[in-house]
Amino acid sequence: MNTTTFEMGLKTWELILETGKEMSLEKTSEILLKNPNARINRIDNPPIIFDRKFYIAQKRIQDTLTQQHPEYSDLINSVPPITGYAWKIVDYIDLYFSHFNLVVQKLKESVQEH
Repeated sequence: MNTTTFEMGLKTWELILETGKEMSLEKTSEILLKNPNARINRIDNPPIIFDRKFYIAQKRIQDTLTQQHPEYSDLINSVPPITGYAWKIVDYIDLYFSHFNLVVQKLKESVQEH
């Protein structure tokens, strides 16, 4: 495994997640101004995506990391388990991005162990 390339990919993913969360909150701000308690009720996956540009960037980095490190494909491509409950929009966004930040953290720990 090329650790440097992998770490750079993880840093890129972190930046994508940070920007994606900000953009998702921005894109839902009008809804939240009208109804701060607005909720999302997902019965099943896939999760709702508020910013298509973010989603495309995230999928690209996930695809790249999966190609480089297929042993981590299940973790890299995992889906946040945020269905079956009527989440407030802000909580939904937070849970979505927290899931992927945790994935990045676990992958970083795996690099440090090797």
